[in-house]
Amino acid sequence: MNAPPMRTWQNLAALLATVVAAGALLPTAPPLRLLCAGIAGVLVVWLLAMRMRAHRVRRERDAFDDVYARIARIRAARTCRRERR
Repeated sequence: MNAPPMRTWQNLAALLATVVAAGALLPTAPPLRLLCAGIAGVLVVWLLAMRMRAHRVRRERDAFDDVYARIARIRAARTCRRERR
């Protein structure tokens, strides 16, 4: 099962995390560098959670209720096709 592609806001959040992580590499005050690294880390973990949610298996009970009726219709149609020959 493939996950849906990333949404625009997720792409923008990933780009923002990259820019903020690059800001942590600049020669600035250590508290500012730690803040940038922390924000980038939080954004990356948040995006990971969003992508994992996109991969989860969705099970709705309504989808399983009429499965046996569908199978019976398919089998009936198959026997009709076989009997015509």
